[in-house]
Amino acid sequence: MTMTNAWVAPALRRLGGLLAGAVLAVAWFAARARRDEHETARLSQEQAGQRRVATLVAGGARPREVFAAVSDEIARLLAPDLTTLVRFEADGSAGFLAGGGWRGGEMRVGRSIPVPPSLAPLRDGAVVRIDDLRRHPDMAETVEKQGLLGVVACPVFVEGRVWGAFGVGSRAGALPASTERRLVDFMELIGAAIANAESRAQVGRLLDEQAALRRVATVVARGAPAQEVFAAAADEVAAVLRADVACLIRADVPTMVAASGWDDAPIGVVLDRYPQLRTAFELGEPYRTDDLSLVPHEAEVLAGSGVRGLVATPVTVEGRFWGVLVAGSRSGPPPVGAEHRLVQFTELVGTAIANTESRSEILRLLAEQGALQRVATLVATGASSLEVSRAVAGEVRGLLGVADAGVCRFEPDGTAVLLVGIGDTIAQWPPGTRFAVDDMYSVSEVWRTGSSARFDAERWQQDIGAVGAQLRRLGVQSVVAGPVTVEGRLWGAVIAWSSGTSLPDDTEERMARFTDLVAMAIGNAENQAKLAASRARIVTASDEARRRIERDLHDGAQQRIVSLGLELRLAQAGVPDELPEVRAGLARVADGLADVLDELRETARGIHPAMLSEGGLQPALRTLARRAPVPVELDVATDARFPEPVEVAAYYVVSESLTNAAKHARASHVAVAVSARDGDLRLSVRDDGVGGADPQGGSGLIGLRDRVEALGGTIEVASPRGGGTSVVVTLPAADGQDRITSSRGR
Repeated sequence: MTMTNAWVAPALRRLGGLLAGAVLAVAWFAARARRDEHETARLSQEQAGQRRVATLVAGGARPREVFAAVSDEIARLLAPDLTTLVRFEADGSAGFLAGGGWRGGEMRVGRSIPVPPSLAPLRDGAVVRIDDLRRHPDMAETVEKQGLLGVVACPVFVEGRVWGAFGVGSRAGALPASTERRLVDFMELIGAAIANAESRAQVGRLLDEQAALRRVATVVARGAPAQEVFAAAADEVAAVLRADVACLIRADVPTMVAASGWDDAPIGVVLDRYPQLRTAFELGEPYRTDDLSLVPHEAEVLAGSGVRGLVATPVTVEGRFWGVLVAGSRSGPPPVGAEHRLVQFTELVGTAIANTESRSEILRLLAEQGALQRVATLVATGASSLEVSRAVAGEVRGLLGVADAGVCRFEPDGTAVLLVGIGDTIAQWPPGTRFAVDDMYSVSEVWRTGSSARFDAERWQQDIGAVGAQLRRLGVQSVVAGPVTVEGRLWGAVIAWSSGTSLPDDTEERMARFTDLVAMAIGNAENQAKLAASRARIVTASDEARRRIERDLHDGAQQRIVSLGLELRLAQAGVPDELPEVRAGLARVADGLADVLDELRETARGIHPAMLSEGGLQPALRTLARRAPVPVELDVATDARFPEPVEVAAYYVVSESLTNAAKHARASHVAVAVSARDGDLRLSVRDDGVGGADPQGGSGLIGLRDRVEALGGTIEVASPRGGGTSVVVTLPAADGQDRITSSRGR
């Protein structure tokens, strides 16, 4: 019994140990089975979540939908306190795209946020884990505002490049060790979704941009004005970028030239300031402002538009900085990457503007050439300087697109006289208004330097003078003046001004082409006036010489011949009857002397008809008609007296024409008509002779032309062969008292 107990006890102990080991093994296997079941369930959940996201990606869902789905799945699997998906930008910042758990509602989609140094390795493709943010000073604001302690973030790769990052945060402490691995699997899905979406978006964007370019190019091709092209470009930018407001600002004279989505945009108004924008643009870089309230200068440019955030890029046309293209959002920051899309579109806008400017330049040159030709034609036809000045003011006004243009003349006393002014504003000063040169800004600069001058509104903003006050009241923005130099001396200036918008930079150069024509016209007019005065003096001297010769003949030779004739007749009467031969001889001498007297009187009448001075044109012409060797039909419809030079010219025209008709034309009939109308004396002489008279040949017609033109009149000679000759003359005779009657005779 004792031996049995001794054997049984150890066996039982061994059996107990084996049973305990079996129980432990069973418990271990049970625990492992439970862990495997939990891990299987977790893996199943992860795979289900990944399949749901993958299904979205495969179905071509938009990136925003994929981002939201990933955030939801990670929140379900990891239960973090905060999630964030950002896109890395070229300027070093990150754009917030999706997430949850943020306190204060300050994180909005599209907001640009800085990347702290502690998270910078993400840009290099490294996973970042921070178990205690309190040890990182650059994360102090995140700890304070969001209460986060632990963070894990993974980079998002798109086609081999770091595109952005996804991070989760915990307010309780460090995140589980498996967090990185579990995030990485989802990041691959996000990358695939973004790659797919970017490919589709790129294709769609290219199609949209190409369609937009075609529409703008169509506007250019149909010859639309530049303003319409600018407006089309702004509309297309707004449509392609889905911007609330898009505008185009020209840089040479800072002016908004087009806007879309902004009904009362200050189109054409000079923008005083946009220094930060201009600095960025002159560097050729895009510019982005998420909150305009932080940069008041930019807010000033878009005041009244309601824009809260904007992106802007420089517009380059044929290698030169042309201006600025701006797209703005009224709801907050512009979409992430909007500035990069805007850069691509500005190339299209620059091409459209270049095409428009090339076409506009050609049209402008054609318009200028047409205007110059019209003015040059006036100059060539001998128009007066006032007529040419009026034409130049009109052409300058039309070509430069300004409201007002004019011409002024400098006087020796240091004043300027406005000769011509075209436009509602310049009409405030009637022609003939005299100004002190120093009060006229650009004109005074021309007067001092002899060169073109330009001044803008700031010049007269503080001026207390009357002209400055008037310019301010009228809203004049720019004034440009070009010198008119006649034969080396400064004669005056052509002026142009604009209201509301500044004049283009090349205004002075374009105006110079017209000032040369004005100078030519004035020089021609002055030379013609000198020539006319000289010819008038010659004609007057000639008439005076004729009158003196006629008087000398009348008072001298004619009286002497008359006296000799009387003496001969007395001598003839005293000859005895027995000397008939002597009496007959004396009679022949007396008759011959009478003939000489008649010829001398006729010569005197040809030199200067005394009857013209005594009775006027009507009786003098009747005498001419009676003595003409051919029948003359005379129709004088006025018995008025006219200035002596006019009557003398008219008399000699008729006299010379009758002589030509008798000597050269072999005419059988001549018709002479004289009338007075509208301050002019008009006469015509027509014969039925052989014609063929050369208006440029023979001293008679040339002398008549000189005499008529010296008085400012015109003469027209028509003499077709076999068709007779017609001489038509018009003489200015405003001094005549025109009493119209009728006088006809043969």
